[in-house]
Amino acid sequence: MKENNTYNEELGGKNLPDSLRVNPFLVPTNFFEEQEAQIFSQLRFSKLIKSSPEDSSAQDAHLDSVPNGYFNTLADNIFAKIAEQDLKDKVATDGFAVPDQYFDALDQDVQTRIAEENLKSIVPTLEFEVPEQYFSTAEDQIFAQLAESNLRDQIGKDTGFTVPTHYFEEANAAIQAQVITEKWSAEIGKNDFTVPTGYFDKLSENVLAKTVQPTKEETSIISLPRRTNWKKYSAAAAIALVVGIGSYWGVQNNTSTSNSLVKTEVNLDNVSDEEIISYLAQVSEGEDLIHLAEYKSDSNDDNVQLDPEIENKEIEEYLNYML
Repeated sequence: MKENNTYNEELGGKNLPDSLRVNPFLVPTNFFEEQEAQIFSQLRFSKLIKSSPEDSSAQDAHLDSVPNGYFNTLADNIFAKIAEQDLKDKVATDGFAVPDQYFDALDQDVQTRIAEENLKSIVPTLEFEVPEQYFSTAEDQIFAQLAESNLRDQIGKDTGFTVPTHYFEEANAAIQAQVITEKWSAEIGKNDFTVPTGYFDKLSENVLAKTVQPTKEETSIISLPRRTNWKKYSAAAAIALVVGIGSYWGVQNNTSTSNSLVKTEVNLDNVSDEEIISYLAQVSEGEDLIHLAEYKSDSNDDNVQLDPEIENKEIEEYLNYML
């Protein structure tokens, strides 16, 4: 009679079917590596219990008792452990990483925390106060900040403000001057600079008087032709003509006395200019009359004089040479 069995696979000799050849029991990961530490922990725990015999009965009762609801949550705990182990197998790392330079700044962070705790112990309360009407104006300030932010987004980073030329080069001198002024003001106690009485009332008139030039009437300038100084030449020519004409008439009237007339010294000091001009006007021609007229007009000037460098002797020698 053939044995009935529940296995679908045929039994071959003394061999078990393939489904039964797999060991259903699994050893936890790192079981043998952690077994030594667990054994030592159990030994230390046993020694600790034996060292206090008065509490041994209570401790034994505590060890023999099962926590409340242990079996009710046992299945959930087992599945949670299995899921945790599967997740650890899938994820190589635990997902936690140490921040960069964490250990380098750890000492400083610890000291900062210690100083903060000491400060809190010294000052138990923080004396911060809210400004007056802070909450009543907070809404308006928030809306103003939002409007300013929107405006900056529209116009960009250009605020429209520029630094004056050479501002930073001259800032040092300006600050020093301001410091000196404030120091002197504190020492003096008052400002010694005063504005004159009625200064601002007359300011506009004074500014206009200094800035607006009075209009001057432009007069036309007529340039006259330069008059030739004929005074010297007219006087010499008049003397020469008088002597020449006199000599000529003397020769005509008396030929015998012509030589003696030339040799006689001529004295013109007693003859006036009016007489000489009148005489020359009678015997002279048109061109000579023009020169005589110019000499006559110039003779009214009291400053008209013959060249003092021309001596009477030179004039007489010239006349004798010409005659």
